[in-house]
Amino acid sequence: ATGAQEDAKMEPGRVAARVGEAGRTAGTQERSRNAAQMASLGLTQQQQQAALALANNFEQQSKDFFDREQAYQAIEALATDQSAASDVGMIFSVMKMFDPGSVVREGEFATAQNTAGVPARVMNLYNRALTGERLTPEQRAEFRSTARTIYTQARKDQQQRMETYGARADQMRVPRPLVIREMGPAPIGGRALDRLRGTGAP
Repeated sequence: ATGAQEDAKMEPGRVAARVGEAGRTAGTQERSRNAAQMASLGLTQQQQQAALALANNFEQQSKDFFDREQAYQAIEALATDQSAASDVGMIFSVMKMFDPGSVVREGEFATAQNTAGVPARVMNLYNRALTGERLTPEQRAEFRSTARTIYTQARKDQQQRMETYGARADQMRVPRPLVIREMGPAPIGGRALDRLRGTGAP
């Protein structure tokens, strides 16, 4: 079985945790490699300090993007699983894409206070899923399409951020890979965002 298929058989909370941990581990490993690279490239102390400062700022400003990327990956992992648990995990991940800073925890009911950036329709579907109400195939497809739309726009914003920090690295004569963490693969899909926000046709 593929990694995604194995993930889809897991509890949705474990899927999100596994995807999130993979992203955090990748970032930590990359920073460790960067430190080793700086030592081997013969960079001056000033360049090393500049690279570390730029990399830290880049990571801080990119946090929402990588949170959305992790949520998108979780949605793709759950997309082919038709279980009630995967419904909860999929909607929870979609909420994280709308509002990466949301403090709602998977398995607890969502409110306007803990999901401020999430459309009411999505929040309501999530709360109903917690009580056992199932998503229709059309709703699952809509969520997947919406996730792709949000992630695609987030990638465009992140690409601009990467160019900005890449230019700063160039000015300091620091190799860009020491500063910038790469994005995952680009998605392919349609658009359903307006319907989930309640601004489109039902």
